[in-house]
Amino acid sequence: MGPSGFEYGQFRKFMTAEVNAAITAARDEGATEIFVADSHGNGLNLLLDELPQDIILARAWPRRLGMMEGIDESFDAAIFIGYHASAGNTGGIAAHTMSGADFLSVKINGMEITEGGINALIAGHFGVPVVMISGDDAAVREVTDMVGPIEGAVVKWHYSYTSGRTLMPEAAQALIKEKVKAGLRRRHELKPFRIEGPLSLDLTYKNDKA
Repeated sequence: MGPSGFEYGQFRKFMTAEVNAAITAARDEGATEIFVADSHGNGLNLLLDELPQDIILARAWPRRLGMMEGIDESFDAAIFIGYHASAGNTGGIAAHTMSGADFLSVKINGMEITEGGINALIAGHFGVPVVMISGDDAAVREVTDMVGPIEGAVVKWHYSYTSGRTLMPEAAQALIKEKVKAGLRRRHELKPFRIEGPLSLDLTYKNDKA
């Protein structure tokens, strides 16, 4: 899943194509300004020369708002592409939260939360609704159960932590386009995700190095 991984270079192209599918769909629905945050691993995955040259891209680390760096009250919607399920979810491919090497569990107010949930909360802080998520079946289910009935593009299904069945790239891109368009058309009915404070954060580590 990183630069040293088998087929990483090929999957950078697939991920860039999925992001481009979302961008195309957003523009078809009237979007004029698009901000992309490259947030897997080292944050240097998307191929700059294959992205539209008029977008803004956040990449590498650290960032004050993590995966949601760049968001503010001026955004109309947030779209999540390429998500996985939370740590401890045995029904998700490569399921982890923030760091697969560090955390067994991440909870807010006693509730297990995914990266999608955390990022939706950050968007919600700025009054921005999440309108669509793509990923495996477990990731989409977790986020829609928590955030609400946003559009979900399931592009792969779990067999085990390291295996699954998947749509082919062009089929995945077509589904992402369809769901992004549907989500943006519903953006006024979809509410920003918020949890009433005060908030408590509970982290369970895999070892005692923290």
